Amino acid sequence: MKKIFVLLITCILFSCSLDDGDETQVSYEFLPIESVDIPSEFELNENYEITLTYFRPTDCHAFNNVFFERNEDSRTVAVVAAKYITKENTCDTINTEHETTFNLLAAQRENYLFKFWQGVDDQGENLYLEIEVPVIN
Repeated sequence: MKKIFVLLITCILFSCSLDDGDETQVSYEFLPIESVDIPSEFELNENYEITLTYFRPTDCHAFNNVFFERNEDSRTVAVVAAKYITKENTCDTINTEHETTFNLLAAQRENYLFKFWQGVDDQGENLYLEIEVPVIN
């Protein structure tokens, strides 16, 4: 999980403009995954589309990509948004629901444990929706 935060902080540091001009500043942040559409089982060596549902909090946020980290049999997944800010604009709250998908090749014989990032609790601990998907031969 430390890799996720290092990546996020690196993106933020290298993507923001430090001058006071009219340039757009960009930062990156994870958006909590609200729900997941994933098969109940995988067949070995088959491709599967996995759908993530998330909310776009403001009109300054735009989908950037899906973060996917493999760690042995587990997969950590998060939605990454770019947040665009200019000096003249403000961000209006919109909280609109969106979906994105990614494909997965079920290439291992062991079960997959997916950890879909759902935000942070009051103590600053990451929250995950964990789903285990068995692989059949």
